[in-house]
Amino acid sequence: MNRTKRGFSPEFKSKVVLEMLSREQTVAQLASKYEITPNS
Repeated sequence: MNRTKRGFSPEFKSKVVLEMLSREQTVAQLASKYEITPNS
C-alpha cells in the first residue's frame, strides 16, 4: 500500500491557519472542509 504524501503550499497553510485563528469553526470542521486530518 503506497500512499503519496500530499504537499501543501504556504498559501494554503496560511489560509487554513487564519481561518482557525478566527475561531468561527472547530478544528474538525476545518479539517473536513479542506479534506485534511485534524492532526496534520
